[in-house]
Parts: sequence; C-alpha cells; structure tokens
Amino acid sequence: MRFLLLMLLFIMPFFASAQTAILRHNIVYLESEELFKLYSVGTFAHQTYKVKNLQDQDLILIDQTTLRNNQGTLLMKFIFMDMPQMEAYMPLNVNYKKQLARLLVNYNVIKNNTLNEQGVQLFCKNYHINNYPSKYISEEITGNTEVKKEVNKAEKQLVKKEIKKETKPVQEPVSVNEETAENNFEQSDEKEQVVLDENGNVKRDITQQIYLSGSKIRQDYKEIGSYTSEVKMLLGQEGRQITIFTLDGQKVAISRFINGDEQCELLTIRDNKTWNIPIPKGDMYVIVKDIVKVLSERMYL
Repeated sequence: MRFLLLMLLFIMPFFASAQTAILRHNIVYLESEELFKLYSVGTFAHQTYKVKNLQDQDLILIDQTTLRNNQGTLLMKFIFMDMPQMEAYMPLNVNYKKQLARLLVNYNVIKNNTLNEQGVQLFCKNYHINNYPSKYISEEITGNTEVKKEVNKAEKQLVKKEIKKETKPVQEPVSVNEETAENNFEQSDEKEQVVLDENGNVKRDITQQIYLSGSKIRQDYKEIGSYTSEVKMLLGQEGRQITIFTLDGQKVAISRFINGDEQCELLTIRDNKTWNIPIPKGDMYVIVKDIVKVLSERMYL
C-alpha cells in the first residue's frame, strides 16, 4: 500500500502537467507560468508551426511532409534548432496545435526557456519515423529475406563462373569494315566478364553516369541489373511501383509513390529497411536513375 502511494505521488506531476498545459494567444502556460510560444505559420494546404522561447528565438520548426502513416495520415516533421541529428514525426490531426502544446510540456522538451536535451531525446525516440508502419509496402511483398541472402550469394557465384566459361576471345577478320567492327563490339560487350565485389555487386566505378537500356541498368559500360515499373493503386490514388533487380534477377529494392508526391518510400530487401528519398522532377527514366543512384551509393546494387 505504501509502495502504491509513493508511485502515485511520483507520477502525479506528469498528469498534472498534462491537464493544466494551456494554449492561449499563441503562448503555452503551465498553471499560470508562461513556458514558450507556439505559432501557426503555414497555410491550410501546407501546415507549418514554429515554437519560440519567450524572447522570440526559434526553438523548433514543425513542417508538413508528403510522408504518411499506414492510415494515410500526413506526418509532420520536427526540426530542432542546433540539434541537426534529432528529428521526430507526428501525424497531423484536427486539434494538432493543442495536442502539440501538451506533448511538448509533458515531455519537458523546453526547459528554462531553451531546448532540454533529455526531453528532446525522449520525444524523438518515441516519435521516430521507424515507429510508424510502412506507408505502402507490406511484408508479403518482400518474402523471407534471410533465406534470400544465402541464395543470392550462391547464385551470384554461379553466374560469375558460367559467364567466365562462356567468354571466348573474338577472332578479328582479315578485312575489317565498319559493320563487322560494330558487330564484334556488341559480341564482346555481351560476353563481358562479370567481376563481383565483396558485397556481391558488379565491380565498377560507381561515380560514372547511370543509364538505362530498355529494362537494363548500366554503369561504367557494364550491366549491373534491371528494373520493372508498373501502375499501382495506393491509398485510393494512382501511383507507381518500381522494382530493382540484380544482374542475376534477385530483387534488390521496391519503391512506391503516389503520382505527384515529392518523396518515395524505398524498401531494401536485404535488410528490410525503409528509406524515404526525394523524387526528382522528370519522367520515369530520371526517377529510376535517381533510385538506382541511391542504391549504388549505399552498396545495395
């Protein structure tokens, strides 16, 4: 009984602050004490909020993103001044400003008129982007990633050996004209020896330009994989799914986005990790090249 009483006394301040945090004329109060200022600086179509201290110095920017949770609700991103490594996401709702004021007080994010590092860390931990279910991609798309890891290594080695066996030197004809030279180049290009790096990817200079030839992906004059693109209905809207494959046909990543979105969700199959990357303005050729560039730079392809 004594233990329960002590626990009740310990948690009472938290509930008290949750009940008495009041937003009035853009100022957040706890009891009668002014804590910080909270302004709405966006529009109805694109909501944005700023948190300032009592001296009107910026502390937090909360900006609307194109990301959504699995219910389709837009996520707001928290950017903390002088803490670039910290970020948090929270779904937008009707009473967002009042909810925001109470949460910041409850987590003690602002203390003594400035950001409280411990409060910010706890808030970012509980409202991290990884805590939200995937916007579009379900687990059934990916299958068993652990089994695929082992299969990938074996099949890649097999492809390497088979290509080496099939590669033969091209005999040059006695009289060489432009047509035969072009044919010889194509034959040698098709029978090009594939060398894999320590990650199982085609070894090449990843700083070279990426270009597409039909469904094939090439870089540094070498074929490194392929892709497919198909129309999908996502959250009731028309979107697109792009799937990237290795040279031997293993699925590397899946990207999905609604037409008009500024970002897409990229799921890497190897580690079942989700990335949110910006979508460049342009046709599908440009978008695929940008996705491949991200995968290439992060050693997935």
